[in-house]
Amino acid sequence: MKAVWAALFLVMLTNCTYLKHTAIQKRYKTLQETDPTMLNLKHMLEEETYIVHGKLKLPRGMGVRGSIAVAAFSNRFRENELVDIFHQVGSSGIFGLNLPQGDYRLYVLHDRNRDGFYGSDEAIGHAPLKGERFPREIKVMAFRDFAYTPSIPFSVDAPIEVRRSRIRDSVFYPAGSIRELDDPVFDDEMVTLGQYDPASFLEAAPQLFYALEKDIAYKIPVVFVHGIGGSPRNFDALLAKLDRRFFKPFYFYYPSGGDLSQMADFFYDIFLSTRYLGDNDRIPTVIVAHSMGGLVVREALNKLEEKPGRNAPFHFISMASPFGGHPAAAMGEKHGMIVLPSWRDLNPHSDFVAHLFRHRPTRFEHVLIHAFANDRSLKWGENSDGVVPLSSQLRTEAQNQSTQLRGFAATHRGVLDQAEVVDYVLAYVHALSIDYPQDHIASLLKGGFEVRGTNYSARQKHLIETVGHYFLDLTEGRLEPVNADQAHFVRASRGEVKPKSHTERGWIKYLRERDRP
Repeated sequence: MKAVWAALFLVMLTNCTYLKHTAIQKRYKTLQETDPTMLNLKHMLEEETYIVHGKLKLPRGMGVRGSIAVAAFSNRFRENELVDIFHQVGSSGIFGLNLPQGDYRLYVLHDRNRDGFYGSDEAIGHAPLKGERFPREIKVMAFRDFAYTPSIPFSVDAPIEVRRSRIRDSVFYPAGSIRELDDPVFDDEMVTLGQYDPASFLEAAPQLFYALEKDIAYKIPVVFVHGIGGSPRNFDALLAKLDRRFFKPFYFYYPSGGDLSQMADFFYDIFLSTRYLGDNDRIPTVIVAHSMGGLVVREALNKLEEKPGRNAPFHFISMASPFGGHPAAAMGEKHGMIVLPSWRDLNPHSDFVAHLFRHRPTRFEHVLIHAFANDRSLKWGENSDGVVPLSSQLRTEAQNQSTQLRGFAATHRGVLDQAEVVDYVLAYVHALSIDYPQDHIASLLKGGFEVRGTNYSARQKHLIETVGHYFLDLTEGRLEPVNADQAHFVRASRGEVKPKSHTERGWIKYLRERDRP
């Protein structure tokens, strides 16, 4: 058996891509010895980096229009070194930075004069970030401590060019998250970058969260998570048959050579906590993960068991995941010229694998799909799907903690496309529904109304245009409220109580304009 994995490992380590990035890593190391910078550190695989993310809440009345960015500067090796910048923060205010441990000064930048550059007088928010605040284990940090003023002078060697593109903004998602699957960000070159240079991947695609459409509140999220060397495009067959009337596809597109614990923590923050997607215990969430993506998700679900999270029912479907680790990863860690962080976690003897099933599910169900068709012309050792040993896919703890277990005569990659597998997965998904009465669901499907006025926030406008008929049916008594918030919404819409939410105020404004002759 060792001979098989040794042969596979040798093929992996002699391919051109691996050798190219081995040379690149050596170059970073040499540069760091001769001319050290934080940027070099960020790109070195042997160095730990931290994801710092947050959501800007600019004070009302600042009148901010145009491009907004969040930037991190360090003085460790050179004065005012720009280590990372998140361009085009967008309407949602969500940003993310990838930083080596150290002391930083964070700035919120605003291209006030719209000349295409952030100058030294165009900072509107600032905050220190001390190295001791970086979490030692999870390596993901939420940040929201900015102090805002109309202008904060800051030192910069040269104006920073605003990164402009045609990416779509979103009220609810990070700017640039809504993309079609033929977008270049999902090309093979980016996938390779994610394996061998996670820092460069995160500079080019910092969102990690992607969607194909604007948010429709009542639709059930289906989150797709790829494996090592994968991308959202791997799920084409499932997406083609997904009922988009009731389900909305999301993608977790992450650098697959990176630290799996870190990716799991970030997955928890995005999809499982209440930080970004809100909470509605009447709407389930489905997660479909292939290969190594299943380990990222399973570790994130451990976080859900350990920390406060959304109250939504969670359904986890794993496909051909190496829950017991992978022998080739152990060889890569021992003999590789460069060692990818994900290899360390995939090592069957790693702490990550050992503790992957430390919590029994209480807040989610796990559907475990394993594959066992090996199409290799030469077959040695134990059964596998051509890539992952069956014993790893069917780790005892994984079987014991699953609610459904099903095997298919499919290869590791073919399990994503095989019609029988696709039908099985979607039969499970399509059987789920939101916990609303049927007349409510029918009303939601009617959509909304065109908003002609301009005195609405982007969020108010979006809600009225997507679920306006539902709001009207509640207001006019054709539907009974299902909870206290809806009951208050109805009373506020009728003028019986003062509005208490941004949504209520927008809807009342719309009703007044609608009734005008």
